Amino acid sequence: MGDTVSHDVSILSALTPILLGPAFGTAPDDLSYRISSYCDSFKMAKASYVIPRDPQMFAFPSTLYQQLQTAHSQNKPHAVKALLECLKTVVEKEAKEKKLMAFS
Repeated sequence: MGDTVSHDVSILSALTPILLGPAFGTAPDDLSYRISSYCDSFKMAKASYVIPRDPQMFAFPSTLYQQLQTAHSQNKPHAVKALLECLKTVVEKEAKEKKLMAFS
């Protein structure tokens, strides 16, 4: 999506509450945008959606690593798995809500 379009939600706004907990906000209910609303070339095609990027996403790997270290040191394998699969979970939830195919 172009630099001229601003969005209130991003992939990071969905991941932050999962990684850091509810004290850091709640995940948005509607995360994706229909591309045809912004690009006429997509108007005649099947519905296509995009989840906006976030300029602060560069910090995601270190935040994820810190949370993984904490979960591992507390011997919580379920928490480690949930953290590792958080991005997949967010994308699959959004795809299900939009009735789209998600990756396997």
